[in-house]
Amino acid sequence: MNVQNPTLWGGYVVKSPDLSLYFSADSGYGNHYADIIANYAPFDFVMIENGAYDPKWALIHETPEQGIQALKAIHATKAMPIHWGKFDLANHSWKEPIERFTQAANEANFDIATPRIGQIFHIHRELPKTPWWENVK
Repeated sequence: MNVQNPTLWGGYVVKSPDLSLYFSADSGYGNHYADIIANYAPFDFVMIENGAYDPKWALIHETPEQGIQALKAIHATKAMPIHWGKFDLANHSWKEPIERFTQAANEANFDIATPRIGQIFHIHRELPKTPWWENVK
């Protein structure tokens, strides 16, 4: 069997008459944000990967700064970093992804949600911004 472009990862655009979301999943950073995903913008909310990055995994996981570049490429305004807090799968420290992401997001003036794991919030209201990870040992 000849299978072209097989993969176990990818992102998802979810559109309805009332809501437009993008979930980046394990897509890595690349031109696909500007060349493909931006065509589905604007988004009400974006969930962008941020964590378990390593140079060996560059095609699958992006760095926090690349996540911010991806948000810029798709013209996002509200976002939440994902893939960083539940499991520690990489060589970087557990807090490094969120610390780098929030710093880059603040510098770029993005409205970023940082809910506690499992916290419920409404994307059309004020986003949770408590730096809860600072108290985790």
